[in-house]
Amino acid sequence: MRPSSFLTLITGTGLLLVALCSPGQAGEPPTGAVTQDQTHVVFKPRHRSLLSVEVPGTITDVHYETGESFKKGDVLISLDDTIYAANLLKTKARLKSIRTDLLLLDKAIPEANLTKAEAKLESLRTTMEAKESLFKDDAISKSELGSARAAVKMAEADVAIAKIHIGARDMEVAKVQAQIEAAEADILISERQVKACSIIAPHTGKVVKLHGIHEYATVQAGQPVIEILDDRIVLAQFFVPTSRFRSLRIGQEVKINVRELSADVTGKVSHISAEANPVTGMVTVFAEVENRVLPDGKSLLSGGWRGLLDLAHFDEQ
Repeated sequence: MRPSSFLTLITGTGLLLVALCSPGQAGEPPTGAVTQDQTHVVFKPRHRSLLSVEVPGTITDVHYETGESFKKGDVLISLDDTIYAANLLKTKARLKSIRTDLLLLDKAIPEANLTKAEAKLESLRTTMEAKESLFKDDAISKSELGSARAAVKMAEADVAIAKIHIGARDMEVAKVQAQIEAAEADILISERQVKACSIIAPHTGKVVKLHGIHEYATVQAGQPVIEILDDRIVLAQFFVPTSRFRSLRIGQEVKINVRELSADVTGKVSHISAEANPVTGMVTVFAEVENRVLPDGKSLLSGGWRGLLDLAHFDEQ
């Protein structure tokens, strides 16, 4: 059997990766001998995501099937949100009622009663002091002085009661405010639950797989439901021995020619592993390659393409 694909050529300005594809074997790994100056190259999507549901529910719509394309922000799967939406309305109504209770508490003005009681107490104390002076001069009877003093005691009690009412009001206000905060938190949760009934695409891409779901199926929170990928940018992964590590650099150009399709794609080294494999002495390198669309509407490197990289290029750096 012929190799499904391999990469071998070198250019003066960059690394030329030539992918040769046998008919019907584009997705198979390379075969044949690999020399010491060659290393395998694997192409993978830059972004691949496995999405799960956040809330239990029943699927109402599967908007995209396997292989179909979508854009970032599109709804991929919809769940029945009837119960969650009803809970949200109920919680909002409860919050409105609690806020009304708070307004009623604010309209009750025990401070005014306290002010009135304190003013009365001050007036009665002034009257009592005057009567005490008159009593010393035998101008009034002891019973009149006693009445003045009793009135002051009653006024002091009224002031104390007014302060108790203020404390009770403050405690009630704090209680209602806590209820408001709890209701607001419940609203955030309910809003999140309603939003979670729509599984939104985090990026543009295609559906790889639906994980055993269909319309009217019941799903549980945390259950994986759809796998997607964005292959507009793919990663070319290959391994370079530590002896050639110093020749690597971020931004190093990688040019790939797919002869069977008569198309070239160009990429650049995007990131390099921070450590070498202690067993193989190899460093993992990644290059980003734009997966452009050809005139016939087909795109390149959309699957598990394989290749070979000629390491002699790094000796020339």
